[in-house]
Amino acid sequence: EVVYVTMINGYSKNGRAIEAHQLFDIMLENSIQPSSYSYTALISGLVKKNMTYKGCIYLDRMLGDGLQPNTVLYTSLISLFLKKGQFEFAFRLVDLMDRNQIDTDLIMYISLVSGVSRNVSGIKKELCVINKKSEREREMLFHLLHQKTLMPMKKILRISADTPEEMKCFALKLMQKFK
Repeated sequence: EVVYVTMINGYSKNGRAIEAHQLFDIMLENSIQPSSYSYTALISGLVKKNMTYKGCIYLDRMLGDGLQPNTVLYTSLISLFLKKGQFEFAFRLVDLMDRNQIDTDLIMYISLVSGVSRNVSGIKKELCVINKKSEREREMLFHLLHQKTLMPMKKILRISADTPEEMKCFALKLMQKFK
């Protein structure tokens, strides 16, 4: 499985989600049981290429196999959504990570600070248009990750940060919460 995971991860990181998906299916055909690492690599690659619906299918399969989302998956998703400029959704994932008692690590903090900095300082000024389909897919992803949380959905974090200053303040408060 290590060779498959390495190749799936390589394809995913290089934007070749379809090849990663095909290789994952070949792995299954060869009766190799996927680990959380192989699921994480595949799901991240699919979400990166705006194939969030397919990512949800594999997240659901991962949960069905008894595997739980871990720090690596959350960090990857948070980083991807921050890169896409979807600040609120990324921070909802950070909040959900905390509620699910997923341990945070230095890499998660670096991804968080980097993503916030990118959005606040305007390093990456690309138009962020979210259509209804991608919004539904993001919510599906969120609900799948939320399955193991004891908190009711109405208590989930929602933010409104319209200015760079509001983003910075919110990010700092959230990071202090994790200390």
